[in-house]
Parts: sequence; C-alpha cells; structure tokens
Amino acid sequence: MSEVDIDDPRRCQGIRDGRQCLQRALEGRTKCAVCQRSPEGAVRNFMLTKWRDRIQRLSCNDSVQSLRDEVGTLKMLLETALNRCQNDDDLYINSTQIANLAEKCERAVTSCAKLEKSSGMMLDKGAALQIAGNIVSIIGEFVKDPVIIDQIGEAIVERVLKVEFKED
Repeated sequence: MSEVDIDDPRRCQGIRDGRQCLQRALEGRTKCAVCQRSPEGAVRNFMLTKWRDRIQRLSCNDSVQSLRDEVGTLKMLLETALNRCQNDDDLYINSTQIANLAEKCERAVTSCAKLEKSSGMMLDKGAALQIAGNIVSIIGEFVKDPVIIDQIGEAIVERVLKVEFKED
C-alpha cells in the first residue's frame, strides 16, 4: 500500500483516526484494502442491511395497516410508567411522561378505529344484524321446522343486540 497525495482522486475515501485515509484506493473501488474491511464500515453496512430487511418485512406484513400492535405497546409503556410510581411524589414527577403516553394511546386507538372502519374491518349494528339474517337463512336450508328456525333467529338477534357497538 502506498500513500498518495492529498489531492489525488485515487485517494481512499475511508476515515481512519478521524481523518481521511492517506492510502490509495483499490482499483475500481473508493477505499483501500484496510478501510474496505474496517469495523465501522462493516457495522454500518450490517445495520443498513438489517434495517432494509426489517423495513421490507414490515411493509409486506399482512397487518401493515393495523395499529393494534402499536396500541398494545403504548399501553404497556403506560402501565410500566404507572407501576414505577411508588408514591404521590413519583406520580407527580412522572406526570408529564404519563400524560404524554396516555395522549399517544388515545390517538393510536382513535387512528386504529378510523383505519379499521375505513377498511371495512369494523361492523356496525346494521351489518351485524344483516349477517345474523344470512346465518338464519342458511340454517333454514337445513332445518325445516319453522318454530326452531324462529327460535334460532331470535337467539342470534338477541346476542347481536347485546354486543356493544361504538358509534362515532
């Protein structure tokens, strides 16, 4: 390896000891053999590859448009912050962090509900009753006793009406 002039365009682009390397870059490369194998470059390349792979996995995930994991994580963080408080002073000292986490939870829950509603993942009472009617129709194809069909239909509707539906 040979040192090159500071202005030489073939000078290694690597950084050593806080300064640009003074060695000549390998043919067709931007760094010398030492800088090419340097731990900083290897770590940086490893982290870039790792992040790129993670972004790829997350963006291709079927639940990419769901915020449920984020809501769960925020709720766990809020619970942990509250559990750390042993007395009123701890609660007061951590009140800003707790309030911020509570606000983030509320925003994530609201966003999650909006996203699920806009993507058709949420049922309103009318849609649930329509599904119940379809189920009763299917049962009617196999059960010929109209009294039993009515009883099944009433039981299904009763259960659907007991479910709590959130309105906007």
